[in-house]
Amino acid sequence: RTRDKLDRLNRELVKREREREIERGLREKAERERDELARVQERKVYRLKERMAREKESDRTRELKLELEALEKEREKLDEERKREQRRAEEELERAERERNKVEKEMEKLAREKDKLEEERARAEREAERR
Repeated sequence: RTRDKLDRLNRELVKREREREIERGLREKAERERDELARVQERKVYRLKERMAREKESDRTRELKLELEALEKEREKLDEERKREQRRAEEELERAERERNKVEKEMEKLAREKDKLEEERARAEREAERR
């Protein structure tokens, strides 16, 4: 019975590890996509700045400045989103670590229980042999 419980806990631990690997992969993919988006935005900002430098007409310059401000706000928003996602990922990792530690403690407790039961069984067998 204890062995069944240990096996079940072990399967649960393996399943959770697999889920964490999948989550980590998805988070990394999302982070790469956000980084690529940020790079694209940076390139747009750079090109806009270059165009503004060449542009002489005040109306066009004003339009470009507004567009640049909008792009910079969007970039800031992306940065904030990336930071929030990173914090969430760190919290998730901490939670998973706590869960893993809890399962490991339970497994240790069950192992001690199993050892104790085996000791009792051995003692009972010795008693039975003595009689």
